Amino acid sequence: MAVIWYSWKRYHLLLEIAERLGEQAVCPKCEAYGKFKVQSSGPAPLPDGGDPTLENHGGGLWLHVQCRKCGDEWTLK
Repeated sequence: MAVIWYSWKRYHLLLEIAERLGEQAVCPKCEAYGKFKVQSSGPAPLPDGGDPTLENHGGGLWLHVQCRKCGDEWTLK
């Protein structure tokens, strides 16, 4: 039963991370959704901080991306 509970919690956490990144997948300049290429990424928290709940559970993921439509860059965290 403990393995099932751990697996469910981990699955739920990964869904939260995916949802959070998906919400930020809109270009702030041209508002294109999901049209970006990843420039860099990392598992460590950014220097300016992030969501401590996710970082404490291994969710300190960030993606630095560039819009394929207009070339604007931003960071998903």
